[in-house]
Amino acid sequence: MKIHYKELIVGALAASALLFPWHDWLEPKPYKDVAIVSVVKDSDYSFVVTANFVKVGCTYKRLEVAGISLAKTTTTLTWQDLDQVDTGDRSTGSQTLSIRVLTGGDQYDKFEIRTRHDCNGKTVDKVFATLEGTY
Repeated sequence: MKIHYKELIVGALAASALLFPWHDWLEPKPYKDVAIVSVVKDSDYSFVVTANFVKVGCTYKRLEVAGISLAKTTTTLTWQDLDQVDTGDRSTGSQTLSIRVLTGGDQYDKFEIRTRHDCNGKTVDKVFATLEGTY
């Protein structure tokens, strides 16, 4: 039996191209290089998150913080903007986000900071950061 290496290689390349997660690579990215600087519990009812990131593009629409319990129950939590810039969009380049998350004294196993941006008419929802543990 003769092995057709050319067809085998072409088939392998075609399969690899189909399996590549193109949607992740091609999706607009409003920000990159998110780094949590600190998470500090400042009372029994709140904690402060500070993170650095690079704003790449798109227009900011909103930010939400979700508290997730072990039972996978998700609660949208109130937060306060300590930077006083949430009322508008940030400029491109290096940025720092500083927010106080109000837990109401409830315990959560994980927190997600989620964002929504408009990228040339397309709504892009992303998880900005995930914080494991209770605060």
